[in-house]
Amino acid sequence: MLSIILNDIGVVVAILEKESLTPIFLSNPFKQLVGSTTEDILKFLKSKDSQLTKEMLLDQDNHLKSQFVIEIIKKRARKTIDFQISHDSLGNILIYGDDITNAKKLEFLLKTYSKILEKQQKIYKIAYTDSLTDAPNRQSLFKHFSESLSKKTDTTSSVCILDIDHFKRVNDTHGHEFGDDVLKHFFKQVSDELDDQCFFARIGGEEFCIFSKNRTSQQLTELIERILDTIRNQAITAPNDEIIRISFSAGIAEYKKDGITLDELLSKADKALYFAKAIGRSCVISFSCELSEKENSSPLLRLIPR
Repeated sequence: MLSIILNDIGVVVAILEKESLTPIFLSNPFKQLVGSTTEDILKFLKSKDSQLTKEMLLDQDNHLKSQFVIEIIKKRARKTIDFQISHDSLGNILIYGDDITNAKKLEFLLKTYSKILEKQQKIYKIAYTDSLTDAPNRQSLFKHFSESLSKKTDTTSSVCILDIDHFKRVNDTHGHEFGDDVLKHFFKQVSDELDDQCFFARIGGEEFCIFSKNRTSQQLTELIERILDTIRNQAITAPNDEIIRISFSAGIAEYKKDGITLDELLSKADKALYFAKAIGRSCVISFSCELSEKENSSPLLRLIPR
């Protein structure tokens, strides 16, 4: 009865008598794959595992345990069989072949998917990350802004542009490599001061942007001013061992009050940043309509470099 069941379900199995290695039972799939005689079986086993000699199989004191995988083509389909050889409860040799074709296919698919996912992550990082500082880039900022406000349009949000003061002077005096170090240092130090409601990105050169999802322009101004105090008090050692300190100027615009789109908010924040530089740098200015009026009415302000 057992042999009928094993043959019906296609199990690859053989039992060899422990003292003579004479087959006690061979399933039909085993016969088709390996053969039906002791010689066929020994030849097959040794070809897959050189240690599976006749002497080893007959050694009753040997704790027989071997495993190998073979691939066969059956009816134009490739199959993978996992063979395990051991002693059964009576000491006879048990040879069992498990069809792991689907498991191997699944393993292959998972590995393929993992590689695809890894490539996608690398592509995503290249597309949305600044290569120098590892900060989110301008494209990432626009994506985050759009996704955040698509979920909740009645939120109070603000945008701040930060520009490192006299950064060109740092590059000209100490070299671009040190300038790069300053940019990385700046991103890390500012990031450490922000909570998870803030998205911080590098949008070009020495300019960075903070998008705060839950602050008015006044609340964000207070936060940025605290960060400015922290940054100004930190010393950086230049390549010539000179101790320098950096600061930044910042302009802020509030969602809905100053604009709806990120382009509008960045434009207003940039105007506020312009005035922060105009009055001496190292300060934080929020956009207001009065700023635009001052800009239009003062030729001197229009000549101030960015």
